[in-house]
This record gives sequence, C-alpha cells and structure tokens, in this order.
Amino acid sequence: MFFVLGISEEEMQQRLYGPEGWTLDSGVWNVVSKSEPSEIGTIIDGKPTTDYVRFNRLGSAGAQTLLDNIPAEALKERQNCGPELESLLKACAAHQDKVLLSGYCIAPERTDERITVDTLWVSDELVPELEGLAVKQSHDKNCHCNKVWEAVSKHFNLNADAMPDDITHRAALGRTPQTSEGWYFWWD
Repeated sequence: MFFVLGISEEEMQQRLYGPEGWTLDSGVWNVVSKSEPSEIGTIIDGKPTTDYVRFNRLGSAGAQTLLDNIPAEALKERQNCGPELESLLKACAAHQDKVLLSGYCIAPERTDERITVDTLWVSDELVPELEGLAVKQSHDKNCHCNKVWEAVSKHFNLNADAMPDDITHRAALGRTPQTSEGWYFWWD
C-alpha cells in the first residue's frame, strides 16, 4: 500500500461515489447520450470525449435506467443545496416525460466522477394549482416563488436543503420543440 497526500491506494480507487469508471460500468454515459445533447462535451460510443459533459431534457425512461443502475452513494449527489439525485430521478421516472432533468456528468479520469442534476422542469399539467402564480426577479410582494417551490417540492417529495437559485415559468429548455409550458428550477 502506498500513500499520496495521506490517502491510501484503496481510498484513491474508491473515490467520490465509487471505483474509477463507475459511470461507464453503470451505463450513465449511454443514458445521457440519448438525452438532448448540449454544446458542452460529447459522448461517442458510450464514452465521454471530455471530462465534463452537459445533458438536457433527460426523460422518464433514462431516469428509471439510472435509478436501476447507479451506485447508492451516487444517488445522494446534490447540486449545492438542491434535491438529492435520487429524489429528482424518481420524480422524473414516475411522470412520463412531464418532468425533465438537465445537468452534467464528470468523466472517470477525474476523482469527482459523477452525474449531477442542476435543472428540473415540471409540466403545468402536473401542478395545476400553480396556475396564475408569478415569479418576479425583484421578489417583491407579488412574487410567488416560495409558494411555487413549496408546492413542487411537496408534490414530488424533493429533499432540497434550500430553494432553487432560479425559478421561471416557460417551455422546457432545449432544441426539441416543446408544446407544453411548465416550471423551471435551477440550482447554481
């Protein structure tokens, strides 16, 4: 056994959420390659070509595949104070593409190898109680951001430590035409 900066070889191999290559072994890259691509990073033959790859509009089938295959430790990942990956994937998997996820993956060559969701989009069809509510950038007395987030986090059992950094009402982000409007939540 050897040590690097006080870390054993065994600890180095375990890394943040599993042994090096767990995102490849569990099919993460194949799943996110089927979501809408981003301009940041590419995936070829199930492998990333860069150490950071964004993905957009991951739907219910992809979310279920990830839930079924990634290590339990990785499901606890959260973007800053956002919900845990597991709660976001469950919400997405259960709602037939009426909940979409965007985020990024970190490749196996980095010690922080992972998949992270930083964006949640929820169709208006799933939360009709939010109709007529508005979120204002000024967050004045007419802003309903707290009500919107409380309703959505309760409805989907999301375990965030804090409200999102951005809440807006709009069509889902991405290049694919979107006919439905919904609520967009983003954690920096």
